[in-house]
Amino acid sequence: MAAFPLDVWFIVFDLVSNHETLWSVLRNVSQHLRICVDAYIQRYVLSDTVIDLIYSTIHSIQTPTHSILHVPVQFDRLSADGTRAVYKQVRSRYHDYRQIHGSVRGWVPFIERYCRETDQLLPRVTNKDKGVDGEPMLADIYRRLREKPHDPRFAKVLRSLRDHTSIGRGDRPPHLIRVSKDAHDTPAHDTELHGLEMDCRAREISILWRETLSAFYVEARFVAIAQKRQGKGKAYDERLDAAARDVLMAPFNMYQNRYNDHWRRARRKRLAPWVAQNRKRMSDIHRLFTEDSVYDCMRHFSSQAYAPENLAEVDEEEIKKEIVPERCADDYKGLMKWPCTKKEWKELEPELITVRDDGFSSGFR
Repeated sequence: MAAFPLDVWFIVFDLVSNHETLWSVLRNVSQHLRICVDAYIQRYVLSDTVIDLIYSTIHSIQTPTHSILHVPVQFDRLSADGTRAVYKQVRSRYHDYRQIHGSVRGWVPFIERYCRETDQLLPRVTNKDKGVDGEPMLADIYRRLREKPHDPRFAKVLRSLRDHTSIGRGDRPPHLIRVSKDAHDTPAHDTELHGLEMDCRAREISILWRETLSAFYVEARFVAIAQKRQGKGKAYDERLDAAARDVLMAPFNMYQNRYNDHWRRARRKRLAPWVAQNRKRMSDIHRLFTEDSVYDCMRHFSSQAYAPENLAEVDEEEIKKEIVPERCADDYKGLMKWPCTKKEWKELEPELITVRDDGFSSGFR
């Protein structure tokens, strides 16, 4: 078997139904096959990978209307030693209507916040221009919410704020990675980007591609095996399942089968250690809707908008319009503790009437 030349193995690998089997099964047969699979991945798979850097205009726009920014970075080259994959920022032609396209520099505060949330080393950032001085603009929105915490006109604003402030939190990594452009292959995941480095001026990021793909395919393998088994499978976050049963109402009825979604189960298993340490920090329904937002982003990322033929060079003038803060604003507890059911209201009532150090109520009704 080891005597076959590399080109012959490439022909064999082309016959394998998906890349997950290549990485999770064939690559582990022998050292020789591992070298062959790595060479195949370098030549035929990495070129299709796209990473979506996700963040929000919430820290750069002073109105209640915010947009979630998607900044695609496309594989450009390997490093000289072959250990790192370098991705260069591009734009989707489907997003040309947007006033702000986002940038690698604008993503920095969100990925740094995520690394702090998950106790990881901060990514190495080079050529980073200084952000806007002063407190993040979100702090001004918090002040207005404290002044009128019970105003029903804020209901829609609060829903938007909860979605946007979750980006970069420990249970919502500010990125997705898609390894294949084939819709029938492995979907996108928000697994770790190992060894992340960024060059803001060049609008590039680089990752340790072997370690990153290993994390990606661990989750893909979980999904592949779960799809072959019958039954609901093990629940890795029963509190989210319970919360889902409380939210079987419009507009969220499209998620009524959350507990049968193997992608969610794989993701919940990965996030279990972080959730165990942060469960009391936010309501379960808040975490559930955060998971839904990631799911929506994943479906969007798998759409035609990110097909290779629809990715183009960035518009320099559009990037210059962006206002970038130096850091993300701190969490506002009234958004994190989101009681949507009578049961949660009763459980949280003692905390809701607690006065914060700054003299304001800590919750909303």
